[in-house]
Amino acid sequence: MFELPQLVQDRVAYYKTALDSYQKGEMSDERFKAVRVPWGIYSQRRSDLYMMRVRLPGGSVQPSQLGALASASEQFGDGVLHVTTRQDIQLHGVSLQGTIAAIDYLHRYQLSPYGGGGNTVRNILGCPRAGVCRREIFDVGPHVEHLSEYLLQEETSVRLPRKFKIGVAGCRGDCVGCLINDVGLLAKIQNDKKGFAVYCGGGMGAKSSLGFPLDDFVEEGRILPVVVAIRNVFNAKGDRKNKRRNRLRFLLEDLGIDAFRELYFEELASLEKTGGAEALAPVGAGDAPTPAPIPAADRSSISDFGVEPQRQQGLSTVELRIPGGDLSVQSTRELVALQQETPGITFRTNQRQNLIIVGVQNRYLGFIRQRSMDILDDPKYPDTLLDVVSCKGATTCNLGLCNSTGLANALQERIRADLIDNRFFRELSIRISGCPNACGQHPISPLGFYGMVKKVSGRTVPFYRFLMGGKMAVMESQLAAEVGILPARNVPAFLSDFLNEAENAFGEQEDVESLLSTQGLRLARALLPLYQNVPDYEDSPDFYRDWGASVDFSLDGLGKSECGAGVIDIIESDLSGARSSIIEAEKQDYESELIKNSIFLSARALLIVRGTDPSSKEEVFSQFVEKLVMSGIADEVFLEIPDVYDSIMDGQSHSEKMESFQYATRLLDHINELYGLMDSSFNFPVRENWKKQEPASMPSVNETIQVIQDLRGTPCPLNFVKAKIFLEALKPGDVANLLLDDGEPIINVSQSLKEEGHEIIDIESVDEYYSLSVRKQ
Repeated sequence: MFELPQLVQDRVAYYKTALDSYQKGEMSDERFKAVRVPWGIYSQRRSDLYMMRVRLPGGSVQPSQLGALASASEQFGDGVLHVTTRQDIQLHGVSLQGTIAAIDYLHRYQLSPYGGGGNTVRNILGCPRAGVCRREIFDVGPHVEHLSEYLLQEETSVRLPRKFKIGVAGCRGDCVGCLINDVGLLAKIQNDKKGFAVYCGGGMGAKSSLGFPLDDFVEEGRILPVVVAIRNVFNAKGDRKNKRRNRLRFLLEDLGIDAFRELYFEELASLEKTGGAEALAPVGAGDAPTPAPIPAADRSSISDFGVEPQRQQGLSTVELRIPGGDLSVQSTRELVALQQETPGITFRTNQRQNLIIVGVQNRYLGFIRQRSMDILDDPKYPDTLLDVVSCKGATTCNLGLCNSTGLANALQERIRADLIDNRFFRELSIRISGCPNACGQHPISPLGFYGMVKKVSGRTVPFYRFLMGGKMAVMESQLAAEVGILPARNVPAFLSDFLNEAENAFGEQEDVESLLSTQGLRLARALLPLYQNVPDYEDSPDFYRDWGASVDFSLDGLGKSECGAGVIDIIESDLSGARSSIIEAEKQDYESELIKNSIFLSARALLIVRGTDPSSKEEVFSQFVEKLVMSGIADEVFLEIPDVYDSIMDGQSHSEKMESFQYATRLLDHINELYGLMDSSFNFPVRENWKKQEPASMPSVNETIQVIQDLRGTPCPLNFVKAKIFLEALKPGDVANLLLDDGEPIINVSQSLKEEGHEIIDIESVDEYYSLSVRKQ
C-alpha cells in the first residue's frame, strides 16, 4: 500500500504559513498560487471556492480511504467526489481555509493532494486491475507505488518546467496509454527477466503527439533511475518560459530524438554510478491459476456489468459505471459498506472515471449487482457507448469553454433512447473535453469531441469539433482524426444518425476498425454538413445556449488565458472557412464567389492579433496590407490583394479562373504558414531584409512616457489584442492607462496582461468603467 513520504507531511506547515500570510495580505495572489497549485488546489469558476485533486497511485484506494474521501467532501466540500481520467479523486467546493483541514484529515489515511497540480510529477497511472488481471505479464502495482513514494519525496518533482505524467502498463492491452504519457512503461519479460520497455514524449492537449521508444528493455530493478534520468533531463533542458511549448514532447521536438537519447543515457549512467536513485527489488507476480467458474445464476451480470474473473481462483472484479465520474457522499459510503457483506474487497479507479471493486468472491456477484443497482443511478454498461467520459468543463473549470458534462448527459439520454441495440454499442466509446486541452482525453478516443467557440450573426455559439479513430495500443496507438465542427445542440442528433447509418452501411463481417477507418470517416464527413447550420436566434434560441444552461452562451467566468483561447478560435474559424471555399471552388469549376470568399477569409484571419477586427472587404484588405504586408510579416507578393480580389468575376476564361484559384490557394497556404510561426504572445517573425519605419514622434530612448488608450466598447478578445499591440510600441518601464468596460473586459484584460508578464499597477473604478494602469515589462 502506498505510504505518504515524510516530506509531504513536513510541507504542510509551509502551506499553512503561506495561507496565513496570504489571508493577512502579506502575500500576493500570484505568489500564493505558486504555493497552492502544486498542492493540487485550483480555483473554481466561483472564485471563493477551490478544487482539491487527491492522488491515488494506480487508482488504488482502500475502503477506509474511500470512506475518508467521502467524509472530507461532506465536511469541507460540496458532497460529491469526482473520479478523473488520471485515476485521481477530486473534492470540489472547498473553501480556502477548508483546504488545510481537508489536508490534515486526509493525511491520516495516507492520502494527499500534494503534487496533484502545477509543474509536478502528477499521479502515476497504473493498470486498474494490476495484480489480479489474467492478461498481465506481471504485477506492476508495486512499481507504481514505489515510483510515487520516491518521486514525491524529491523537491525536483514539484519544480519542473511543466507537468510530468507517467503511466505503467502490465500488458500490451495498454490500459494506461504508454504513448500518450511523458513516460510510458510497458511490462516485458526478456531472457526470463522481468522489466519494462520505456516510451517517452507523448502527451495530449491543443497539440497532441504520440511518444517514441526510448529503451527497448530495462530490468525492473533499474526502472526508478530510468524515470529519474528522464525527469532530470527535462528539468535541466525544458523550456520554462513558453507555456505553449514547455511539455517534454516539445523539448524532444526541439532537440531531436537522438540528442535527447544521448542526454538520457548520460544522466542514467551518472545516477547509477553515484547511486542517485534507489533501485526496486524484483517483485514476484506469482502463478496465474485457472479461475473458478462464475455461478450460472450470475453469468447475466457479465453482459451489463464489467465482470472479469481474476487470476486468483474464485474471485472477480466488478466495474461500475459512474456517469461523469461523480459520486455522492451517500453512494460512496454505501459502496464502502459492501465490505461488511463481501469481506476482502478493495477499490480501484480507472481512466474511464469508473470504480472497480476488486476481490469479489464469485458467489457474491449477484449480491453486488443488486446492491450497486440500489446504490447508484445506473452502474450498468461500463466500457460501452453509454460510458461517456467527460472533464468537468465549464461547470467548474476556469479554462472550460463548453459544458462538457451537460453534453455528456444529453448524449447518454440519446444513446439510451436510440442506440442501445446498435451493433457498435459495445465496441465504441466517447470522450469529451470542454476545450482543446484534452482533460477528457478526446485525442485517443474512438469517438471524441472538444469544445470551441464560434461567432454566428454576431452572437457567441458553443461548438464542438468531432474526431474519430483514436486508440491506445502501444506502438499501434493512434490519435483521432478530425472530422469537422458542429454546434453543441446538434451533437446528439448527429451521433445517433451517424451510428445508425453506419450500422446499415457496414456489413456484418466488417468490424469496428472499418467504421473508424477511411470508410467511416467518409460517411461522417458526408453527414456532418446536415448538422452544421445554426438557425437564427429568433427561431431557435437554444442553439445559442450551452447544454444544461438556461441563459445565452458567453465566456463569462473564464480564468486567465481565456482571451488568447478566444483569439485562436476566431483565427481557426476563418482559416477553416477559407479552406472549405477553396475545396468547393475546385469542385464547382472554380466558381468566382467561392474563390473571393477564400481570399477574404484568409486576409482577415490574422488581423485579430494585430489589433483590428474589420468586417467589410475594403477594411479587411486595407488592414491586411497595412498590418501584415507593410509591417514585414506577410509576403510582398500579396501587396496588390485588393486589385486581385476586384478582378475576379463571373465570365472569366478557364485560364483566368485557374490563375485566381492558384492565387487564393497560395494566400491560404501563406497565412497558414504565418499562423504556424506565431508564438504564444501572438508575435510573428518579420521578412528578411525588412526595415521598420519608426514614427517621427516616438520618444527618445531614455524618456519614460505615460499614455492612455480608450478601449471602452471594444469586446473581448479584441480589447486584449489591442492592448497588447499598444504596449508593443512602448519601452519597458512605460506606463499605459487603459480604459475598459466593467465586467469581462476589465477582468479578462488585466489577467491576460499579467500573464504576459506586465506589471498591473492599479485598477481604478471611474463612473461606469475602469482605468487599468499597466507598466510594460
